[in-house]
This record gives sequence, structure tokens and C-alpha cells, in this order.
Amino acid sequence: MIDPKAALWKATLNDLNFTNNKLFISAGLKSEDQSPIANSRVDVAMKSNNKTVFRRKMVTDAYGNIYIDTLLKDPKATKNLRLEITNKKLQLQIPVPAQHQQINLQFLPEGGSFITGYKQRVGFKAVDIYGKGADVKGIIKDNTGKVIDSFRSVHNGMGYVWLQPVAGQTYTALLENGSTYPLPLVEPGGYLLQVDHNEKKIVLL
Repeated sequence: MIDPKAALWKATLNDLNFTNNKLFISAGLKSEDQSPIANSRVDVAMKSNNKTVFRRKMVTDAYGNIYIDTLLKDPKATKNLRLEITNKKLQLQIPVPAQHQQINLQFLPEGGSFITGYKQRVGFKAVDIYGKGADVKGIIKDNTGKVIDSFRSVHNGMGYVWLQPVAGQTYTALLENGSTYPLPLVEPGGYLLQVDHNEKKIVLL
């Protein structure tokens, strides 16, 4: 029998990383008075639709946390994922975002404009669903499918790539997990502000 007060209990995702079917989850459990559900046995299951792709008996730590670090065996079972945490008094479900929903990747041309005909530095920043910097790696293609360059973050999801956009072309970033992100549209003209940190000079084109 489920405790009727269990509806007031809460499970919070503290951290989540889901890349190439490798899943890491940190979740915290609290009771109705917001105190941690510490040192308690729970059954933890990951389900994709109605299929169970992961199940394990666990014990919360002194702060009510559980940690999952595993590789999902079925690479196709990644849709409508939910984490279920149960015991004799508790029954909770937490939706798990799909891999492509976890990263917000933005490309920011130096100077603010992505101008045709000039080789320029384009910065990028990737954050996860919690607003934290996320490491990313991928390639950039034009609208013909040609690979223009590759990129990877160097610190807290940030980095840059050198690009020389061509008039009439559009560009798309493709991450290793298959998710895609459009780069800014190419502008036919304008001002380009470029900063060279090594030589400590500013070039206005």
C-alpha cells in the first residue's frame, strides 16, 4: 500500500548527462517536510515507453541522494524515457529529456555579424538543461552537405571555430549524438570587428 502522504514527497534531478547511451543521473529524495529521505532502500527503474531498460535496487545516502552511472544496453530505447523510484511508501516518476533536448548550442560570430567573404572567428557556447556548460564535439556542414570544419569545446562548453562564409550558403553544426543546430545566416555586408589577443590589436574590416 502506498503512503497517501507520498504525493507530497519529491524527487529532484540534481544532475543529468545522457550521451551516446551512457547515462549519469544524480537525484535527491525529500519527504513532505522537505527533509532528505536518507539511508532508505528504493527500487530504481528506467523505462522507455513500457519497456524497462534499466533496473537496480539502491540505498539513498545520508542526504537522500541516489547516483546512477550506466550504459544503456539497447541503443534504440531512448524515447519517452522516465525514471521510476519506488519503495513501500513511495512511488515517483521523473521524465528524462532525450539526448538531443539536453544541449542548447549557440554560435556567436565575433563582432556580432556573420559576413560573407571574410575569414572570421565564431565563438560557441553549449549549456545543458540546468544552464551549466556542457562539453560538445562535432562538425559544421554547408547546405550542400560538405564538411567545412570540426569543433570541440575547450572550457565549460565554450570554444570557437574559424569560418569564411560564402554568400548564399547556410551552415549547420552536427554534434556526435546526431543533434543539429543552425549557425547564423550569412550577411552580404557590414562591419567586422576582430580582436587578436596575441598581438593586442583590433582590426576593423
